[in-house]
Amino acid sequence: MIVELSLKQKTATLACITAAACGLSLAIGPRMLPQTLLTAVTLYLLSGERPTLLFATVRTLPRDINAAWVFLRLSLVLHRYEKRKMTVVRRFEEVAARNPSKVALLMDDQRFTFDEVRRLSDRVSCHFRSKGFSRGDTVALMMETRCEYPCVWLGLAKLGVVTALINTNLRRETLRHSIAVANSKAIIVSEELAGAIAEIIDQDGIKGLPIFVYGSDQSSEQTKFDQLPEAENLRQALDGVQCDEDLSTIWRDISPRDKLVYIYTSGTTGMPKAAVITNSRFIMMGTGVYYMLALRDDDIIYNSLPLYHSAGGMVGIGSVLLCGLTAALRKKFSASNFFADCIKYNCTVAQYIGEICRFVLTTPAKPTDTQHQVRMMFGNGLRPQIWTQFASRFNIKQIGEFYGSTEGNSNL
Repeated sequence: MIVELSLKQKTATLACITAAACGLSLAIGPRMLPQTLLTAVTLYLLSGERPTLLFATVRTLPRDINAAWVFLRLSLVLHRYEKRKMTVVRRFEEVAARNPSKVALLMDDQRFTFDEVRRLSDRVSCHFRSKGFSRGDTVALMMETRCEYPCVWLGLAKLGVVTALINTNLRRETLRHSIAVANSKAIIVSEELAGAIAEIIDQDGIKGLPIFVYGSDQSSEQTKFDQLPEAENLRQALDGVQCDEDLSTIWRDISPRDKLVYIYTSGTTGMPKAAVITNSRFIMMGTGVYYMLALRDDDIIYNSLPLYHSAGGMVGIGSVLLCGLTAALRKKFSASNFFADCIKYNCTVAQYIGEICRFVLTTPAKPTDTQHQVRMMFGNGLRPQIWTQFASRFNIKQIGEFYGSTEGNSNL
């Protein structure tokens, strides 16, 4: 649909077309054929809805040129990564080496620097390597949002082990299917979700699998989990791991086209389906947002989205692991605490998806609505009907709306 121009805009557009035509006519001089062509083009531009299209083209030209330039930069970066056979682990190691003491992940009172993420992921690698896991194996990860979440799958990725990121809301048959369909060789589950695994422990595809429970701060080395008595306390095991071997001899052989993680579809049309996320696809998503939205190296991104989905786990975490930004995480989205959290963590960018913005907009007005430092929000699903109202109320200067699907092969 073409939006009608105001009288002032239309008059200005028609005047510009006429003035340009007159100028060209004087420059051409008394030559019949060029003058005839110029007259035809001028009449064409002055007729119908073409002045509106021309006005829109001129108004959006700077934006389009900038977008083309940014896309070119991104394409060159991705091309360079492809030539270097870049993987997520390799890129993260480069980022961590440059910014070892910079905070990578924030949540509640936790602060993980890039070096701490690297060291924890190394311990995960060494521990699972000692258990016999190797390139091509799959491990299911069912854990609520926490700073350790990306460290676990990153550590497995250093071995070439694929992590199936399990939706923490799944139960019984849907949960069993999601773990079994990925041909998982083991299950890592947080202590809070151990009961969900206990319900399916004797079912086909689950029975006999090694189970590692990531315990709470209070669990000790001798802790036995009542619901999963045979499970290993992974948190305590990792605390005791001494990882002295050079893991780069393993992860340097991993290909950009190798599988990194499985991310599941929502399951609205049947059982959840595991979408294959390769290293190259993860890099494209994580790096793409950084360049297309011109994020800054000192940005702190508020990410209240689930880390088992592509928006929170690929785009949000990808900007940290691949680009060196900082992410502030929240265990579960809260509309009333959205901007309060942004203030708490000094966030400059925030993510949204689906109806998050509408939920936040329905909260009562309060001082924190504009006391934050968030200059940009990005995601997908912000309805046009509330776009202007949301940006105005919360003083968001820029909103980056993109489209993509976990199982698709294109993004906008």
